[in-house]
Amino acid sequence: MTLYKNRYRVESARLPGWDYSRKGYYFITLCSKNRARAFGVVCKGEMRLSGIGELVRYEW
Repeated sequence: MTLYKNRYRVESARLPGWDYSRKGYYFITLCSKNRARAFGVVCKGEMRLSGIGELVRYEW
């Protein structure tokens, strides 16, 4: 980590030389404020989406 404007920052995790505009599979993590279960819950190994979760799935 490096300091930038008196705050620590993490360097980019992007792969040098990789063209991120190309087609490919990407893993994305979404986090909600205070880790609230806004998108749904996992029940017996299955994701059950909330209304917000359904909206995100539709829009995605």
